[in-house]
Amino acid sequence: MARIDDSWNRLYDILKLYISRISTDPLNYLELHGLTEVVSKLVFFEDSLSQNDCLTHYTSLANVVKMFDPSHGDPIVRMYNYELANDPEEGKIKPPEWKELEDKAVNELFGALFENEESLKDQIAVGGAFGCSFSSGPCGGVEDDMTYWRLYGNDGQGCSLRLSSLPTRGAYKVRYRHRDFSSRSEPDQTEDLQVAARLSEFVELAKEAIDCTSEKFRHEAAKVIADALFRVIYGYYHLVKHIAYENEQEWRVITVMPSRNEIRYDTDSPNLVKRYTIGPKLDELLGTGSTITLGPAVPNSIAARDYFDKRVRLEHGMDSVGIGISDQSYRTKHF
Repeated sequence: MARIDDSWNRLYDILKLYISRISTDPLNYLELHGLTEVVSKLVFFEDSLSQNDCLTHYTSLANVVKMFDPSHGDPIVRMYNYELANDPEEGKIKPPEWKELEDKAVNELFGALFENEESLKDQIAVGGAFGCSFSSGPCGGVEDDMTYWRLYGNDGQGCSLRLSSLPTRGAYKVRYRHRDFSSRSEPDQTEDLQVAARLSEFVELAKEAIDCTSEKFRHEAAKVIADALFRVIYGYYHLVKHIAYENEQEWRVITVMPSRNEIRYDTDSPNLVKRYTIGPKLDELLGTGSTITLGPAVPNSIAARDYFDKRVRLEHGMDSVGIGISDQSYRTKHF
């Protein structure tokens, strides 16, 4: 719990310092901008990966080629927005204790300072939430799983990236709940209540901070606090999925509401323009014990393996990363 408490304490300290100083100089409201930086580093949950388990990211072959292409700059992993999520309820499964606090913040804390609720939502939801997903499971199995190839590995024509450790940027374990929370276990409910308690304290401090701000700067201060508060709330929402997806045991790197200049557009898809933002660099993800596995339906897989071996070892110096081909049997021709 230490890292979680440290993160929340930093948030509280900024608000408490602001409250103590705003009466001496109204321009101290500028200090509130530090909230956003702290929120971006907030540890949502304290989790550890089992010693025998690994995290694996499945993606298309084209994406992996781009990751290692020097013309694209430092090798990175893309984080897509949740319009592309497999769960249509993504970001909408809200523990009632959290939803109550969100409603309170909208109606009591910020409602009077914005023209209407839509105006507030426009202010705080410029970019939505973006994430990079990892499946967890036993090392030696999760990176070459037929179900994942079909669902996330471009129908077997993609790649899987097996990580040797948790990303330094921070990966969080997804929680799974029923939509109506009727079958929530006691540990799950306890955890949801703990989150609600932290959010409640933050909301109360935020209310006090806004009340202490002079009328001239109150709207600006409220915008900054609203942005920080809803980054926290929406960050939690995107770490809760429907119980139907529990078998994936998913972990996520997550970014909530990035600035507009951080959002990119991928027009390679013939069906839609995909929004994404930059994720962790590959040298943060891939190291000793990591592997890149080519899918069972990748054409010319031996040539493709040689291509990645050259890129990974010669151009990026990742000598400890293994390059392999799927052992799964997969029919590539239909008669």
